[in-house]
Amino acid sequence: MYFHLFDIPIITNTLNSLFSSFSPYSSAAMDFSKSEYATRAQNLMRMASALRDAGTQTHIDIPRIAVIGGQSAGKSSLVEGVSGIRVPRSSGTCTRCPMEVNLHRQPGQWSCSISLRFEFDPEGNRRGSTQRIPFGEFLRSPDGMEIWLMRAQVAVLNYPMHTPDKFTKMSVNELEKFKNRDAFDNGTLKFSKNTVCVDINDPECVDLSFVDLPGLIQNDVRETVDMVEDLVKSVIQDQCLVLVAVPMSDDMENQRSMRLAQEVDPEKARTIGVLTKPDMLTAGASGACQKWMDILDGTDRAYALNLGYYCVKLADDAERAKIASRAERQRREDAFFGGTQPWSQYPRREQFGVRNLMLSLSKHLTAMLDKVMPNLLAQANIQLSTFQQQLSSIPEPVVNADATTAVLEHLDGFCNDLTRSVSGLDVTDETILANLPSYVQENRNAYRVLKKAIRATAPEFRPYAENEGHERILYDDDSEDETAVENDAGSGSDSSSNAGSVESWRQGVNSASNLKHRVFNLKDVRKVIEYATSWELPDNVPYPAKKVLIDTFVRSWKAPTLQCFNGVTARLDALLNAHVSKNFEQFPRLREYIRAMVKELAAEQKAFARAAVENTLLLEEDAPYAPYTQNIEYLGAGKEKWATRFNDARMAQYKDSSSFGPGPAERPVPDVASVLAHAFGITASKLNDGLRDLVQRGIDNFQPADLMRVAPFEYMKEMEVMAEVRAYFDVSYKRVIDNIPLTIESALNRTLSKTIKTKIVRKMDLKNPQTIALLEEHLKEDPEVEERRISLKSKISTLDEVLGAMRGI
Repeated sequence: MYFHLFDIPIITNTLNSLFSSFSPYSSAAMDFSKSEYATRAQNLMRMASALRDAGTQTHIDIPRIAVIGGQSAGKSSLVEGVSGIRVPRSSGTCTRCPMEVNLHRQPGQWSCSISLRFEFDPEGNRRGSTQRIPFGEFLRSPDGMEIWLMRAQVAVLNYPMHTPDKFTKMSVNELEKFKNRDAFDNGTLKFSKNTVCVDINDPECVDLSFVDLPGLIQNDVRETVDMVEDLVKSVIQDQCLVLVAVPMSDDMENQRSMRLAQEVDPEKARTIGVLTKPDMLTAGASGACQKWMDILDGTDRAYALNLGYYCVKLADDAERAKIASRAERQRREDAFFGGTQPWSQYPRREQFGVRNLMLSLSKHLTAMLDKVMPNLLAQANIQLSTFQQQLSSIPEPVVNADATTAVLEHLDGFCNDLTRSVSGLDVTDETILANLPSYVQENRNAYRVLKKAIRATAPEFRPYAENEGHERILYDDDSEDETAVENDAGSGSDSSSNAGSVESWRQGVNSASNLKHRVFNLKDVRKVIEYATSWELPDNVPYPAKKVLIDTFVRSWKAPTLQCFNGVTARLDALLNAHVSKNFEQFPRLREYIRAMVKELAAEQKAFARAAVENTLLLEEDAPYAPYTQNIEYLGAGKEKWATRFNDARMAQYKDSSSFGPGPAERPVPDVASVLAHAFGITASKLNDGLRDLVQRGIDNFQPADLMRVAPFEYMKEMEVMAEVRAYFDVSYKRVIDNIPLTIESALNRTLSKTIKTKIVRKMDLKNPQTIALLEEHLKEDPEVEERRISLKSKISTLDEVLGAMRGI
């Protein structure tokens, strides 16, 4: 007994599926090849093929049909039966790359063209653009198709190591050599994702497009097995109608290809089973026949598919050798199903035969294309816009142009870009939104780091006889500035552009002079004065004492300054390279010719600018002119500020001492008393007596430190030197943090941008005939750029045509 497929509840879901109106069990067997619908199907399939050729498959999921199956599943015979051509046959795996077959029903003589579509590199990664290369001759007969397909496949497996033309005349024996281990070791791929495209015009076919994938293998190394499965899975995703060849000579449970299809199509909504080799089941194998009948009509719900199954009788090797026409193969197939038990008793005749399968596949593919048409149209428009933008970024080729004029035009573009960059005019909305710093902004960041590094070299004076127990002396805004220096030194900010930390510069200062320490207390300064004293009168501080203290920070400025300068020059080199590449991209030889001159001129300018920077630093330390300033008011105010600050710090150490207020007569104040007694030249006992007398007279609102302010101080000279040197640091530091950036910008960036064009033109010597000949040679366009332009124009033209056709459809 046979059951109608729609009697099975699970299949009723198809009424809501994409293909509900195209059931294989309705009227699919009717010949619609001459109908208006057939014309629409043909147009849709041509459109899909054109979209793939234009490279849109990368961005748009274009519906297609894929044929999969294991080895010995009859897949090759199925492809032959559908396409009407002979495909390569051999032991083992014979299909090593996808083969796309596009069948076009057209009146007149049969014809075929073969091409190779390259979408992937040898590692299987998608290329930036799709390339379709015609291969071989335009064929007028199916005879000889087998060897042409072998040649095309070998060409795909060896591209780009060898050009396809190399294989167009090879014999079968020569082609077989590319299947062995030696060939694989020498670079021939075992499998490829790139496609052999076969376009057939056949008056007897049905409009159809499908891709034949390599057969699944089991008896090979795991790597090869996985490679084939991954290739198959990559094709049969999403919008792909999966045609699974299932040999009836084996059990359904053994079909890895069906399990693979269900992995990507768990709803079984886009899988069609094709049962092959029905002639292998004898009339006596009733159990096996019934089992396959149950699968065919949907009774076996474990294997039921929404789109059902078809059964085909394909030509064996003997029949392949004798039968040439599609009509004769169809007649023999009809005779088999009409006269062989149990197939002759099966009521759903439209499930038998290659032609019924083709009619159904054509309807299914057309339905899929119809459904995605709005999305295809939108995505194709987006892709067209992308291609147009890419094309607009490629300069037009130089045609019959004067070499001098052409070179100067590109040189003007380079110089204008450079001027905009060094002037800070290259900031755009895009760079702002993307948080991309410009060349000027990066340099300003470097100058800020330089400022903090120079600020970190401030001499550290402590107005105490000993360092221990006392902190650094900070003052107002300078305190904030120094704190910022400390934070930046540990944060690692701007580390890429300004190698080294502020702390490393600070530590390096010690080696800048003969003084062995960085922190100067009163005793340290006294020693400096003593060792600098020559024939001066008493109480006169020798000038060299101040000079040597100033040198401790001035001489430490060179390291951070040159690090800043080197960071700027490194960014300048990158900027010049980027602008050369941008403006001369079209002409690689001219680009490198200009790049070499730019590099040489930039090196000369960098040497000049470095000398200017070093000279600016030299002005700060070169005796007898340094130290020097005309900013007398600021220096005086600074000296007074630091003198007050140092004195306040010195007094602060006495604030915690006991005050002289009401209390016991013998209140001890030994430390302060001894210091004051020594300062005033009296004994501590007399000092204490005098202080007690003040208390008894009611004068008790004072601290011991208050007396210290009026007491003579033995380190007054040292305190004055500290204040003056520290004040001079503020003057000179604020001068140099402006002068160094201005020198770099003027001597390096601005000068180079203003003079580089004149220098390049002078070096080229454009009046020399040899130079003109050289430039004409250099103006030859990069073949890759030309190829990219041609490819984009072809894709744009194709998409324009396809979009017009899509709107018409």
